[in-house]
Amino acid sequence: MHALEKRSRAEWETWMAAKGYNICGALNFAPNRNPGIQSARQIGKKFVNILDRKTYGHSTRFGVERMVCMHLGENGDKPHFHLLAISPFEPEEFCMLSNALWSGLDPSAAPPALNVITPVISIAHAADYLLREFWSLGSETWCHDLAHNNPDWAQPVAPHPNAKARLREAVSADKFERAQVAYPKHVIEVRERFERRHK
Repeated sequence: MHALEKRSRAEWETWMAAKGYNICGALNFAPNRNPGIQSARQIGKKFVNILDRKTYGHSTRFGVERMVCMHLGENGDKPHFHLLAISPFEPEEFCMLSNALWSGLDPSAAPPALNVITPVISIAHAADYLLREFWSLGSETWCHDLAHNNPDWAQPVAPHPNAKARLREAVSADKFERAQVAYPKHVIEVRERFERRHK
């Protein structure tokens, strides 16, 4: 990696650590249903558009604050997304509802058991994981069209008062139930993985 890329990565990690992200996630596609990079991005756009519309209404300025990166896997042929976000309501509920929303968007989206969306344990660790394919993709790993940062210059806007209920209406009962079952397992897995790497 070039020195400039190293500095850029360190700067991005510092910036992400200061943002206050409290959710990290991996949005995957089902095994043997690789949609390709362009189709994956289109599904990703649909996901964030619904997420913002349900939690903040139809404002074009405000939405769920998030940073999104695309990873391609070891062989470079398995696009999927990693994200950091600030939950607009209770983190646990947001994790489960986001998982249910993603899994129901498209036939190629992975079921809730294969996506992992949990509260952040360590923002430094989460930021480092988000950037782990930076060495091969460089700045191309950023999905600027899927990310969102609410403008600093504007008067802050709170999420819709019924944001949680509105998002719940956008997901099927089956997907939400499966996301509820998967969530505690994912929390344990993430915690155990973190502890193994930081012994």
